[in-house]
Formats: sequence, structure tokens, C-alpha cells
Amino acid sequence: AIVDSGNAVMALNSGGATGVGIQLLDSTGKPLKLQTAIPFTGYKTSGGNFSIPLQAAYYQTNSTINNGTANSAATFTFTYQ
Repeated sequence: AIVDSGNAVMALNSGGATGVGIQLLDSTGKPLKLQTAIPFTGYKTSGGNFSIPLQAAYYQTNSTINNGTANSAATFTFTYQ
């Protein structure tokens, strides 16, 4: 679930830590625009490896944080054009 769309913060899996989420960032450290197509350049059409320039960080969502496992999951859809 998305906790804060403007800051690209996802909720943690239930049963773990509270008061924190996971923020998705681009290669410059800016929050991603969630549910929006983002073009990536630099992929060679002849094949090979390609690193997706994304980052993740913990993001405080409440004034009180309780310890526990802090995991989440996201689905990315890649379209080659």
C-alpha cells in the first residue's frame, strides 16, 4: 500500500515495525512519481546487463517508531519499446 504518494512512501508488511515506511527514490535521491511511466535510457539494444537507477530508504511516517521487521514489496512493470 502507498502511505504517502507525494514522497513515494510504501507501507511495511504487517506484523513488524510501525511508524516507518520505505521510500522509493530515483538516482538523484528524489522521490519517484508512483504509478507513472518513467523512461530509462542507456540500455543497449544488443543486450547485456542494465542497472535500474533506483534507491530505497526508510522514511519515518509517525512520531513514534516501534521496532520489528521492516520489509515491504513493490511491483515494477517494464516495457521495452
